[in-house]
Amino acid sequence: MVGGSRVNFGSPQEVIDAGFGTDWPSKVRSIPGRAFNEIATRLADGVLIQGTGSPSTPVAQIVGGARVNFASPQEVIDAGFGTDWASKVRSIPPHAFNEIGTRISDGTLLKKPGHDGIGVLVGGAWVPFWSVAELEEAGHKDRPIQLIPGRVLDALPTKIGDGTLLKKPDHDGIGVVVGGAWVPFWSVEELTEAGYKDAPVHMVPGRVLDGLPTTIGDGVLLKKPGHDGIGVVVGGAWVPFWSVAELNEAGYKDHRVNMVPGRVLDGLPTTIGDGVLLKKPGHDGIGVVVGGAWVPFWSVPELVEAGYKDHRVNMVPGRVLDALPTTIGDGVRIGKAGQPDQGAVVGGAKIPFANPQELNDAGYGDKPLRMIPARVWDALPTTIGSGVRIGKAGQPDQGAVVGGAKIPFANPQELNDAGYGDKPLRMIPVRVWDALPTTIGDGTKIKTPDSAAIWVVTGGRKSPAAAGGPVWTIPTRILNAIPTT
Repeated sequence: MVGGSRVNFGSPQEVIDAGFGTDWPSKVRSIPGRAFNEIATRLADGVLIQGTGSPSTPVAQIVGGARVNFASPQEVIDAGFGTDWASKVRSIPPHAFNEIGTRISDGTLLKKPGHDGIGVLVGGAWVPFWSVAELEEAGHKDRPIQLIPGRVLDALPTKIGDGTLLKKPDHDGIGVVVGGAWVPFWSVEELTEAGYKDAPVHMVPGRVLDGLPTTIGDGVLLKKPGHDGIGVVVGGAWVPFWSVAELNEAGYKDHRVNMVPGRVLDGLPTTIGDGVLLKKPGHDGIGVVVGGAWVPFWSVPELVEAGYKDHRVNMVPGRVLDALPTTIGDGVRIGKAGQPDQGAVVGGAKIPFANPQELNDAGYGDKPLRMIPARVWDALPTTIGSGVRIGKAGQPDQGAVVGGAKIPFANPQELNDAGYGDKPLRMIPVRVWDALPTTIGDGTKIKTPDSAAIWVVTGGRKSPAAAGGPVWTIPTRILNAIPTT
């Protein structure tokens, strides 16, 4: 018996090694089997133990049902066991010592010697209290506090583990941590359907819960109740696997699957976010998502030069990666790897900024910068595609690009009549706006808002054309100003 618990011996030698002598059989007391089996096997907190035999194990303390090894006699003293700590050590068989886990149970209060700060283990993480009031509000007023070496406490995670149920004082709402984010349940039914009916609920300070992300982290497997489908979060989006083979190939065979309410999973984006590294099973190639497109790196130096050296690489099914666009979407701030050059993608074209002022005037100062390989930067077109709504940075002027030309709108009515009212506005530097041609390129088909007649532009003149292919609507006054062939 150690600390009120039963520690079984594995052999007669272990009994002798524990100090009971070779005459140990005479010291054994028989009790009913049911009584034997009812004796707890979890050692009580605060018990000092050491494995017997040669070589001996370290001295350890039981904390939250776990074994916390001491690295020196001074650590034992600092933990409050006094200079006579050796007399308090209980010898147990080495196998029993090694079988005791090292993960401290949730709900255990901890502090380190020489510090006043107290915290609690929640989801495997140490959550410090900022005051006694916080500790009491979380329901730990009369709980014992375990003193452990500073190195042990400092090594504990600070991120609450997935699958942990949380609530804050004076609030009924309960949620679960999934991918580092707090996912609240809207009802007891939702909680039960997600498989958390009998899981413990941990009370944490409101500041802790409110400080958790609300976006589920990448690499987390999800499914919803009543459905077999499993998917993984990549770039904030849910990427479903079509088979167990796909899941295994992507490296998620033994990963935890988190059950979340259907509304949560259905509400996730389906487009992988920018700045995410991707690769597919069986291929070495790695690329990054920029403007919704997959931009492959041709070498590790390219990847490093673009600033992705330590970024997570997400494995996705080949069908998913192969289906991604290869053209960078509009409105993305891009940079040339290894160079100070920055720009924006507008109408599929690269619009470089000449200086920080241009960048800010165009509204890109607060947008994330996506670095791309120099070869990709250099290969981007410089002509803005047709059908893009553009604005002159710092000015109220707006227009559209049609056939490579700038078509300015004289007023909001013209803009709306031409069908650009609901299109995103892409601001461009003044010098770029001013340099855009005003003559529509050859072969461009145009029409006015109030007529079904279609015209084609050739050499700066218009002539009647048949339907077919893209037709761009422009203000009547501009079409009328184009001479007829």
